[in-house]
Amino acid sequence: EIIVYRGSMSSRSFKFASLPLQVALYFNGWYLALFYVAEAFLLVYKALVLPYPGRNFGAEVVLLCFVALLDAIRIFLGSKGNLTERKLSLLLSLVFSLPVFFGYLYLTLWQTYVLRLELVFLGIAYLGLCLELPMGLITLLVFQRNEVVL
Repeated sequence: EIIVYRGSMSSRSFKFASLPLQVALYFNGWYLALFYVAEAFLLVYKALVLPYPGRNFGAEVVLLCFVALLDAIRIFLGSKGNLTERKLSLLLSLVFSLPVFFGYLYLTLWQTYVLRLELVFLGIAYLGLCLELPMGLITLLVFQRNEVVL
């Protein structure tokens, strides 16, 4: 499969990667690293101070690790897909946004104990996700529009 970009010869060297998306992914990646560390400490705090029923603590630790892994994969695929202008990587990043959103939703609504500090942290995480999603879709459309497969 040969991919040729539309336009004149000089436009072939033009990059279609999105700087705003890359900046959002970069800063959200750092924020999420701090978020998951803080969330882990808050889980330990809640386990020591509050009475956790049954197996809830273990399930919440596993869920937090799973969401953190999905989020890391999402950020990595989004960043690499944007920089290399690979539609599949960027599309997979957008697909991973859905389970990450539901992971955040669980942490917001259905966690055994939700602290106010967690709500602030999660609000910022939602904001990052909601900013990256439309930028990723627009970038994906730009990649699609500017290539012709021969």
